[in-house]
Amino acid sequence: MRNVETRGAPVATLPRAQEIFAGIEVRLAVNARLIDGFGGDFDDGIALSPAESNAIKFTVTNNAVSVVGDALSLSGNHGLSRANPRAAPSRRSVRPRAHAPG
Repeated sequence: MRNVETRGAPVATLPRAQEIFAGIEVRLAVNARLIDGFGGDFDDGIALSPAESNAIKFTVTNNAVSVVGDALSLSGNHGLSRANPRAAPSRRSVRPRAHAPG
């Protein structure tokens, strides 16, 4: 965990980082609920309309891309470096936005 030299505390303990972590948790919880609900409806034979399916896909995709962006914002430039093994997956995470219904 990186320390902020001027504060002497890990970045994860700072209020702004805590806000970002909370936002990530909320988006992941919303995605889990939407996917579980959709899966349950499908298993029960309840057909969702194309509009409902597209809304779920759009919301889940945007939340996932936002989660990656928020996580990268905490890592700073290190998270965007091509030398970082997490850089390629983060770039791939934005691809579904191009294919999501608009």
